[in-house]
Parts: sequence; C-alpha cells; structure tokens
Amino acid sequence: MKWIDTFIEYLFPPHCAGCRVQGFELCEKCIEHIRNSFPRTTPQIHIGFSYQDPIVKRVLKALKFRKRKMLAKILGELLYERIIEDISDEKAFSLHKKVSVVPIPLSKKRLNERGFNQSELVARSFASRDSTLSLSTNILFRHGHTKPQSSIHLKRERLENIKGVFGVKNKELLKGATILLIDDIVTTGATMKEALSILKKSGAKKVILIAVAH
Repeated sequence: MKWIDTFIEYLFPPHCAGCRVQGFELCEKCIEHIRNSFPRTTPQIHIGFSYQDPIVKRVLKALKFRKRKMLAKILGELLYERIIEDISDEKAFSLHKKVSVVPIPLSKKRLNERGFNQSELVARSFASRDSTLSLSTNILFRHGHTKPQSSIHLKRERLENIKGVFGVKNKELLKGATILLIDDIVTTGATMKEALSILKKSGAKKVILIAVAH
C-alpha cells in the first residue's frame, strides 16, 4: 500500500546506494561517476559500465539483493544514454515495426525468492526512453533452476550449467524480429550467448546483446 511505503520512507529516508548520502536513491555525484565508468570491451556484447568500479558494483548489489528497485529505473536510463549511439546503426533496425526489448529471464524459483527480475526492471526503463522500443516479457523463458553463474569459475562449467536452459514461448513473435536482449551483469557472456542462440534458432532476424556492467 502506498501510504505504508510513504510512512516507511518518512521513518527511514533513502540514502544513496553509491555513497550513502541521505535523501537520494542515487545522488547526482554518483550518477555522474557512473556515466564516467567505462567497461572493458567485450566481443558481441554492448556494455554500459564497469563492474570493477566500486560505485557501479554497490548500486547493482543494492538493486539485486537489497530490493532497491528504483535504482533499475536510473540504471536503465543511464544504459540507454551510454549505448544508444553504438547500436543505432544496428538498430537502423526495423523502420516499419517496433524493436522488442527482451530481458534475460530468471528461473521461477529465483523469481519467487527475489520477488522481481532486476534485468526486466532495467529493460523496462531502457525501453521507456524510445518510442521505437517495446518491452517484451512474453518471448523468452527459463527452464528449471540452475546454479548462479557467478558461483561457477571455469568457463567450460559455466557453458555446461547454462546449456539448454532457455525456451521461447511464441515463435510467431520472433519471425523477422529485431531483439535487444538485456542483462544486468555479464562475466563470460555464456548466459547471453545461450539466449542469443535460441532466439536466432526460433526466427529472430537480429539480436543485439546489451548488459549494464561487465
């Protein structure tokens, strides 16, 4: 209920997820810091920011594990600002139909535990910045439950862990489509590449991979 949220905010005003200054979800100084955080380049994946940056890491952890969902809105907007020029040629896209923004889905188990999909919240914010983009959560789904990729260190084991984990709900929606696939954090890129593979096999014409941080 909104009045409960308002009361809680009154008792416990928000503090910046980056530097802990009171009164902000994310203060202007930290927003500007994130804008100037440049990631290592990653083949095939458009990356917004560096996960090695302590402020970027703190903000993503606050979103993911402390349920500070408003941070997803800010990160989605910053991600759009950062990579839209990079992908505009690829996005030259579909001149006659909307481009689908598809978040990497969570397993049902993890979604129930967390209560939300942080990649979906970021993707929603990203898509809201551009009238040619449309959020689509009814395309990609995740079978069963796997170990978190972050808990697996060998690349070969990461590939095995994620193999065959994704499915497509409606292939008709993918025929000739351009997809922007969005995840929060990328390490080896195994998860995104597995999702890319199933989307292409199911009829997507073009899939552009995007992540908040690496």
